[in-house]
Amino acid sequence: MISNTNPALRRCWHPIARSGEIGEQPGRFMLLPVADPAAQAAAAALS
Repeated sequence: MISNTNPALRRCWHPIARSGEIGEQPGRFMLLPVADPAAQAAAAALS
């Protein structure tokens, strides 16, 4: 069994948007850890 905090997941691709939500040009995105309350607040402020 693998958990959401397993270090092996750092090397995986993570879906961040649906195809209809992205454009033709590449974009840069940063994944924020959800276990960190400060990161949760930052993510909430961006949305």
